[in-house]
Amino acid sequence: MIDLINGPLVSVIVPIYNAESFLDECIQNVKSQTYAHWELILVNDGSLDSSLQICYRYSESDSRIKVINKENTGVSDSRNKALDIAQGDFVIFLDADDYWLDPCCLEKMLVKAVSENLDLVRGEYVAVGMKGEKLFSRHASEQKMKYAYRVLTSSEFLNYVMTGDFFLFLSLIRKSLLTDIRFETNRIFLEDMRFYSLFFLKEPRCMYLPDLRFYAYRKNENSVSFSINPKKLEDSFDMCEFFHERSQETQNKQLKKFFQEYSISMYYYTLETLADNMYYGKARIYIKKFSLKQKRMFVLSWMKSYGYIGKSVIYHVDPYQGVLLFRLKYKLAKLKNRVLTCLKFR
Repeated sequence: MIDLINGPLVSVIVPIYNAESFLDECIQNVKSQTYAHWELILVNDGSLDSSLQICYRYSESDSRIKVINKENTGVSDSRNKALDIAQGDFVIFLDADDYWLDPCCLEKMLVKAVSENLDLVRGEYVAVGMKGEKLFSRHASEQKMKYAYRVLTSSEFLNYVMTGDFFLFLSLIRKSLLTDIRFETNRIFLEDMRFYSLFFLKEPRCMYLPDLRFYAYRKNENSVSFSINPKKLEDSFDMCEFFHERSQETQNKQLKKFFQEYSISMYYYTLETLADNMYYGKARIYIKKFSLKQKRMFVLSWMKSYGYIGKSVIYHVDPYQGVLLFRLKYKLAKLKNRVLTCLKFR
């Protein structure tokens, strides 16, 4: 059991930009939690609607709610400003257009964090539409379930639980491990991946709770996550250097291996994105702009130093040739599907 009123303080951080349609629901879900010892830090990021007024209305009636009002500098800077003043023993992030489905989620995560001396507790999400209608629910794979409800190391958590899903809002995090960690403010993509990676260098004690599907993740097609933006490509390619640098900072062999593999695979997966229709028309421009020929040479040199065998030809050809190979892969896949469909209905 845990004291619901005088237990560890939790800082709930909510960056806000033009969220007047969803903000009441978001805040009310925090206020309705069974666990009451929290502070809610609302960061208004230069909203042009009534979001700021809504924030002040709630702060005036509840001393646990704090408001930061600033010019529009982006979600990463908003989170950093909140982290700078957060007083909690633990931190959890919440987007202003999302909400929590479970009124006991903070209590459940804290019970595990305290009883098992954990630094990170992670649950799951349910995808909802703009009106809150349920779209689908995330269920843990058989592989993930093998690692559920166990105290895990950084490398175990990264490899077997996260498996590429760097969703920051699913985790309750011990704040004392975030003293020297902040979000990069010049990024618009994969900020959570960077933040998590720096955190896992601290080698925290982690636990995954797959049955705690507490987070309602609103699928907003107007958000940055769904938009076409060359800056997202640049941020993704830059993860190659980021992971290589992290691999140099740890002596943990499993963690080092994880970072090494990601420093290589981020080149492959981002080049594949460049072959998609939304970017392909300007592929040559992006290849030059992001210095991908030089980046590929870096990746090849890292592969050699790691003793990593890159089986894909993508690493051994010019970036534009790699893009063309991915295009050919797409066309062959479509042709295969058409043939199979024809055979099925003959």
